[in-house]
Amino acid sequence: MLATFRLHIKGWVAWAFVILVSVPFALWGIGQYRSLITTDYVAKVNGTKIMPQRLQQAYGQAFQQRQTELKGKYDPNLKEQLQLKRDTLRQLVNSTLILQQANKDHLVAGTNAVREQISQISAFQSNGHFDYQQYESVLASNGLSVQQFESQVRGQIMAQQLQQGIAQTTFPAPREVGALVSLLQQQRRVAWFVLPIKGYMPSRPPAEAAIKAYYRAHQAQYSTPEAVTIAYLQLDRKTLASRVKVSPDTLQNYYRTHQSRYGIPPARKVAEILVKSAAVGTAAAAAKVRAEKLLNRINTAKDPRATFADLARKDSDDPISRRNGGSIGYVASGQLPKTLDDAVFGLAGTGATTGPIRTNQGWVLLQLLDQRSGSVQPFEKVKSQVRKDYIANETKDLYYKLDGDFANLTYEHAGSLDIAARALGLKVQTVTNVTRKKGTGVAENDTVRKAAFSNSALKQHQNSNPIKLGNENAVVLRVSRVTPSKPKSLDSVRRQIVSILLRQSARDRAVQAAVKALANLRAGKSMTTVAKTLNASVQGPKQTTRSNSKLPVGLVQAVFSLAPTAGSTARYATVTMPDGGQAVYALLGVEPGSINHLKPAEQTVYSTQLGSIYAQQSAQNYLSWLRSQAKIKIVESNIQ
Repeated sequence: MLATFRLHIKGWVAWAFVILVSVPFALWGIGQYRSLITTDYVAKVNGTKIMPQRLQQAYGQAFQQRQTELKGKYDPNLKEQLQLKRDTLRQLVNSTLILQQANKDHLVAGTNAVREQISQISAFQSNGHFDYQQYESVLASNGLSVQQFESQVRGQIMAQQLQQGIAQTTFPAPREVGALVSLLQQQRRVAWFVLPIKGYMPSRPPAEAAIKAYYRAHQAQYSTPEAVTIAYLQLDRKTLASRVKVSPDTLQNYYRTHQSRYGIPPARKVAEILVKSAAVGTAAAAAKVRAEKLLNRINTAKDPRATFADLARKDSDDPISRRNGGSIGYVASGQLPKTLDDAVFGLAGTGATTGPIRTNQGWVLLQLLDQRSGSVQPFEKVKSQVRKDYIANETKDLYYKLDGDFANLTYEHAGSLDIAARALGLKVQTVTNVTRKKGTGVAENDTVRKAAFSNSALKQHQNSNPIKLGNENAVVLRVSRVTPSKPKSLDSVRRQIVSILLRQSARDRAVQAAVKALANLRAGKSMTTVAKTLNASVQGPKQTTRSNSKLPVGLVQAVFSLAPTAGSTARYATVTMPDGGQAVYALLGVEPGSINHLKPAEQTVYSTQLGSIYAQQSAQNYLSWLRSQAKIKIVESNIQ
């Protein structure tokens, strides 16, 4: 339950198949969708509802992922946006099915595992360490409770357990690995000659009519770029830092609760017994009575410490800590929720026990096992750093409190930034002469420029969605002025056009020469003879693998894409080279790879790779089966 204290955490397997089973929490910008949410569901999976808010959160993640993959150039039209929403909903249905099956199979995600995973999320950290106050603040600003979020993470872990089980039942047979090696380690014997484009450049310039025709056909290419002036609001740490009020008491309190940053803080080794229960009702009262009985047995025992450990192993509902007699290790002040933190550091001495304490998991008994003195620098010595840290922490907290309103106000009043600026105390700023490829200030960012030239901003004159420029740094922009594109004169671009036309002509001539050479080779002429007539020299024959980097670029892929002929007959073909020239080549033979030529470690790599492919396919097949057995209802009208 209290595994947020373990700071060294190993990552877990990332399954490519369940993209959106990942934690459904963007940690930023969720507020922009709140005003759109209704109480109706968008899908029902075996009775479990998927609500519009959940779809919008996942859609926001998918949208941002596409933006990242395409380096800010993702600008879908309405039809494409709707399709992305449908794809996202399908993934949510899949993840719901997997979680339902994990529950049926009685898979369990221990609270320690949940907390360990959460502690790795950077939005919940200050100076590289998990900060519970930051955790609560970020969740609250995004409309989530600690219990809701931990439930989501628990579901993610359980789903991965299910898929790990599926993966462990799939493995390739030795003959299948051998077939893969035969293909991937295959070698091909090839000879070739190259017809470089420079050898086919025309001796005369292109005709004036051709130059003018090309200029007219490519008018957009030879114009000054369209430019815009953008107005924007920026919500970032620098803007908010001036709002943070600092007093001696706040600095002292921050120093006390974050002593790990200024040395090794005092710590206490604690053991726990968890009695799970619902939040209210008869079950909660019964759980409390059970916890009180356990506490009484501990307090009246001859050896309270041994009794606590024994009861933790037998009666604690935390499957992780009970293995260690309830021990959760050392904790420092400020690392726990306040009620637990106060209880732990309120224990009088080693062996002292307290409880029951209400948590979102149930009732907890705590026992102090050991105390460790710290070595923390005096407050006065680190006061300036404490001040910086405090302001940074408060600024971050303030950002997450305002980002929902930032998104909502700029969305609800999409025709102006002024209302949001007044409500949030921000200044409308401007950047001029922004083109699709260049800008200054915030417009140096590709995503900002892409948003400025999106249909909604440029044509519909609406505010953009919040654009994240970094941690706790976002902007919303609108286009305030457009400077249309203007054609350049023909004389100013004549040399560029002449160069292009000459290269086009050279490419065409090289292709014609290569086609003629191919015909001669297929007619029975030798490769040396044909190459000589074209002032080229034959390279090879050479044995090559798929990874050969010494052959001309593009030739290896072409050689391995060509189907060999039966027997020893050569197969001839051509391929366009990067400079526009041509390579004419002959495939002379194929030698399959052999697994027997590989070291055991190399064989294992191939077996693992093939096993991974099989595991993904098995997972996909299993999911298809789950869908075929499920009752799934999609409310199409609520996806819009």
